[in-house]
Amino acid sequence: MKNSNRTKRFMSLFLIVLPLVLFFNSVINAKGFYVNLIYFETDKTFYYCDEQLIINASWELDYNPTTEISFIQIQIYNESNYLLWNSSKYYERGRSEKIWILNFQDLDISFNNKSIKLFIKFFLYFTEIISGSEISTFLSTIEIEAAERKSYIAQVYLNGIDKSIDKSIEISWNNPLNISITYKDQDTGSFINSANVELRDGDKILDTFIEQPTFNQYYLILNTSNMNLGINNRTIYAKQENYTSSCLEITIILNERTSYIDNIFLNGLNKTINKSIEIFWNNPLNISITYKDQDTGVFINSANVELRDGDKILDT
Repeated sequence: MKNSNRTKRFMSLFLIVLPLVLFFNSVINAKGFYVNLIYFETDKTFYYCDEQLIINASWELDYNPTTEISFIQIQIYNESNYLLWNSSKYYERGRSEKIWILNFQDLDISFNNKSIKLFIKFFLYFTEIISGSEISTFLSTIEIEAAERKSYIAQVYLNGIDKSIDKSIEISWNNPLNISITYKDQDTGSFINSANVELRDGDKILDTFIEQPTFNQYYLILNTSNMNLGINNRTIYAKQENYTSSCLEITIILNERTSYIDNIFLNGLNKTINKSIEIFWNNPLNISITYKDQDTGVFINSANVELRDGDKILDT
């Protein structure tokens, strides 16, 4: 009987003590998890895409590693909430301080001549192993903006003439056209070297400019023989890495080349001056001419030469 009473008293005491032990254990565990974000910042809020992004953060983290898991992570998202980059996971307890230095090229961003907003987030994860309950949240978010540097085509020269204002020239068909431009940084006015400069007809690339570092220019010699007579609009496209692209339209007006008949021979006689001959009916007449370019004086071959009576073609 005494043993039975002793057992009952022990069980009663155990039932009283157990909840207290569990309660204090839960209190200890609850107090074990602690996080404090001391600071979270970037070196500035606007960046050009060739600059480095510097992120600084300091925090305190404490948890019971036996029963809990917790870590800190830095994450970068675009405006579509797509994850572009994340840091390592930091499980260290106590106070931590980290610096991250990133290049925008590593974020796989397409600027396409416009600025982009990015969201840098301080991510906290916590889970209690036994219960499985977890917390994942952002304790702070920094919004920044990034963009390409701005560029512009400052001047355009057509055959050595400054055409930066009217951007057009009128020349004879088949004459070469020298096109030169200066391509500059909009903020500093400095020449942008090693750029890709193209002459385009719509989306079609016709030719590529050559850099001339001595004069801080890009140039090309355009062959107009494969162009149409009349008005031809062409676009100069310039682009350098980390810069916006720049476009400028020029107008090339091609006129027919002036030609002339230099000499005329009738039956072997030079009749360039009086251009007449007297012969008997039914006798053959040998007519020879030289046909030349007015500008160059060069003989024009493969021409269509006809003998006419008014509008009537008699012979070729």
